Amino acid sequence: MKNLIKLPQPLASLLVAGAIPGVPLDTHDFENHERFLVYATKQVENPELPVEWIMEASNHMVYGNIPSLGKLPVGAVVGYVQVKTEPFIDPTMWGLGFGKQMFRVVMPRIFDMPIPVPEFMMGLAHVEDFVEKFSAHHLHELNKPWNWDYFLEIPINEALFGNVSEIGSLTLDLWGDLKRMVLDENGELRQFNELLLTCGNRHQEFPYQAEIVSVHDDNDEPVLYPSLYQECGKDVRMQLILHCDFPIVR
Repeated sequence: MKNLIKLPQPLASLLVAGAIPGVPLDTHDFENHERFLVYATKQVENPELPVEWIMEASNHMVYGNIPSLGKLPVGAVVGYVQVKTEPFIDPTMWGLGFGKQMFRVVMPRIFDMPIPVPEFMMGLAHVEDFVEKFSAHHLHELNKPWNWDYFLEIPINEALFGNVSEIGSLTLDLWGDLKRMVLDENGELRQFNELLLTCGNRHQEFPYQAEIVSVHDDNDEPVLYPSLYQECGKDVRMQLILHCDFPIVR
């Protein structure tokens, strides 16, 4: 099967969740934005992932896009991505056995039900037809945070949605799209009137109260002076705490 990317877990699910920026391919023989199915071959225990991927993965688990990293499907097609023909180099991926040349992925899509298929059958025509028909009806639209004029919307998984008021807060890694939404150009927290937590068609509203806490370096050690640390060119891991003690009742 030409348009098939085989990866172990958690890399396969992280790729279709949009947490990995690119993928190695042995061929240049494909069209720009051509679609590739992503097949999860096996589970790698305790993988050493770049901190950026860990942060993306932890947020996607909160959003409900992927389960915990130890419960990911294997021996199955988990989704697909579109691949751009422009190669790039990402040194963070070399330690994972990826080649130096990568191709950027766009439009990641997860199947709401992984398609279990023995690996040796993936090249058979009738299996490919089955996967094509399945993928047209079983896409899970990726949950993402949104910022509107006066409120911040965060999707959360089923387990969190039922207990968020009792927990009293929601912790997210401040990275990627979320970081761009909640911080201004000076790195300060933007102000919103409300926090909107969604799960499917349900939602809960809270007064917007947020703070940045738990600043760590790339070895997960606490950083006492983050501004000085960043001036030295070192990575700092920040987390966003969203307080949700008292829901708004309308």
